[in-house]
Amino acid sequence: MPEWHLICGLQDHTMRLTKLDDEYTPVTYMIRDDANNNLIPYETRKRFRRFVQIRNNVKTYFKEFGDPRYLDARTGNYADESDIERKDFTPANEVIHFKLYCPYSPYGVPRWLGNLLAVEGSRQAEEVNFEYFENNTVPPLALLVAGTLGDNTVDRIRDFVNDEMRGRKGFNKMLVIEAAPFDAVMPGTGTPRVSIQFQPLSDAQQKDALFDNYDKTNREKVRSAFRLPPVFVGLTGDYTRATARESREVAEEQVFAPERADHDFIATTFEKR
Repeated sequence: MPEWHLICGLQDHTMRLTKLDDEYTPVTYMIRDDANNNLIPYETRKRFRRFVQIRNNVKTYFKEFGDPRYLDARTGNYADESDIERKDFTPANEVIHFKLYCPYSPYGVPRWLGNLLAVEGSRQAEEVNFEYFENNTVPPLALLVAGTLGDNTVDRIRDFVNDEMRGRKGFNKMLVIEAAPFDAVMPGTGTPRVSIQFQPLSDAQQKDALFDNYDKTNREKVRSAFRLPPVFVGLTGDYTRATARESREVAEEQVFAPERADHDFIATTFEKR
């Protein structure tokens, strides 16, 4: 029986899972007894599944960790012990699939799935802020001329907003509105009435990022899904050395140690067959 191999770095987006076997396969594990440090055989039955990696339209099959059968890595078919002597037989390596349990998907779910709407909302908020810089629609200053608008003035204003104000370069451009004087004259002057006024529009411009508090709340939700203290994600503005040490100890005890124990259990308890 060839010894098992733990395959790492398989580029998980290229991996696929096949369905579970219809039949149960007898399997014997050697489990280390913690009391006297001896290996004890443990017999059980399990339904295994195969894994396949597809890269450049080439399929490579893997068998699940603990599967005692012989699997051809090229064809994905199980073989008898006599077939492994063939030159065209390529033994498949074994894969350990670490995942978060999901009742409706064998692939598992991401840990932040419960905060999916928060993640999507933060992405939309980032796009709104980005679009504000790409499509600035409020100029900092407008020059207003009292009178009758000249020919094609509305079209020129529309073209200015669409073409000249977009992006960072449009933040300092000024909108000039042309107008013709009224037909009526000002009393005592005998000249048409004309009025020019500079109108600042800076109050209507956005000064800071939109949805900032909303985004901060969403970050807190996602961080809570991973049960990480703020200091572990770089939020150390109000942390002292004592609180940082306490956060590290709590995270080690409640987060990192249990996760590490789950992974180490397979590597240290189940011995090579």
